[in-house]
Amino acid sequence: MGVIAMIVTHNPSLERFRVVLGLAIKQTNHVVIIDNNSRNRDEVEDLCSAKLLSFLHWIRKQDT
Repeated sequence: MGVIAMIVTHNPSLERFRVVLGLAIKQTNHVVIIDNNSRNRDEVEDLCSAKLLSFLHWIRKQDT
């Protein structure tokens, strides 16, 4: 299977995120993005989709 990168995001700068994705793609066989309920989640997901990457959206359950 090779090397897998897992990147956790929370409101990332899209410019910096593009750079990180590009580097991770060059250095690994697969990249998985785990988004921690970012306000710009749609843009993050669009970037992942354009590069055919796995995208998971994490929503933390509110404390009761």
